[in-house]
Amino acid sequence: MARSVIAALVLGLVCAASHGGAAGSPDNTPVLRGFNLGARGHAPFAAKDYADLAAYGANVVRIGINVPVSASGRSFDMAASEWEYLERTVEMGRQHGFKVIVALVPLPLGDAAVHWNSPELKASLVDTWARVAERFKGNAVIAGYDLVNEPVVTEDRNGDPWRDLALKIIQAIRAEDADSTIIFEPSPWALPKGFAGLTPLPFPGVVYSFHFYEPHALTHQGLYEHRAAVSYPSEAASKAVLSNAVEPVRAFARKYSVPIFVGEFSVVRWAPGDSAARFLSDAIELFETEGWGWAYHSFREYEGWDAELDRSLPRGATGTRSVNAPAIRLLVERGFSKNRRAVSGRFPWPAARP
Repeated sequence: MARSVIAALVLGLVCAASHGGAAGSPDNTPVLRGFNLGARGHAPFAAKDYADLAAYGANVVRIGINVPVSASGRSFDMAASEWEYLERTVEMGRQHGFKVIVALVPLPLGDAAVHWNSPELKASLVDTWARVAERFKGNAVIAGYDLVNEPVVTEDRNGDPWRDLALKIIQAIRAEDADSTIIFEPSPWALPKGFAGLTPLPFPGVVYSFHFYEPHALTHQGLYEHRAAVSYPSEAASKAVLSNAVEPVRAFARKYSVPIFVGEFSVVRWAPGDSAARFLSDAIELFETEGWGWAYHSFREYEGWDAELDRSLPRGATGTRSVNAPAIRLLVERGFSKNRRAVSGRFPWPAARP
């Protein structure tokens, strides 16, 4: 896919947005809108992939870095290939004018995680973050350190193990990079409901993040246990349902005047008819109304989430990516066309709107 074709699409949608008065945020504050780059166990993207995502207008990427438990079971091991992937992405951000959010993905993840009851593994995670912060200290491409991707804490009667671990990680990061931005996802799974009863961490410069796939029966249809076809909008899946799902986040942000970032959101492209585009349109409108930045999940990864693949392609098909696929056009028109191409220095995360 020629970069000039992408640039032409973006230029046309930027012009259309400006005529409609939609370019820029209502209060002219910068907002991060971009893509996720999934945690990968192989070589990083080619230079062309980074150039293409920048040409679409994305001004941030959220990159997942795998840190599996070592063979000894006593530490996490960040492979040289993951360091290379991270360093290359940050360099591409410098060259193309996008920011980078670094998210660590301790493996095994989710409810299979083994580090919550292991002092050695928790100490290793703290040390890993200290090394990342030391490596990128003062680097203006870094928009934030996302501590743990989708944490799921098992019940603990002796307090909140995730909060306790997060405080130790933040102290270690700030010891190396005092001006860094921290991104915190609540348990379980960074779901919006995790904000109910949450209190802010006792540090400045913390952004609170959630992942949005509500309702899962719609966004994950055909995957895992979600076998039934679900249309959008419907009684079970509508804009009112989406708005209600994010209410715990909205209430938290307004109560404490803290910035919010939607770390992931998506819907499988094979949802019936134009359901995927309708869902994405309503979700983005909700985020934009609140002034929340966001990162679509994900760029050129799993075919179900690939915004450049047309919805008409059957699952498993090897289709050609297109700038005219409905999802990528929508992301550009409703989001990326509003982006400032580059923000010099550390990104100034805005507080919640009143």
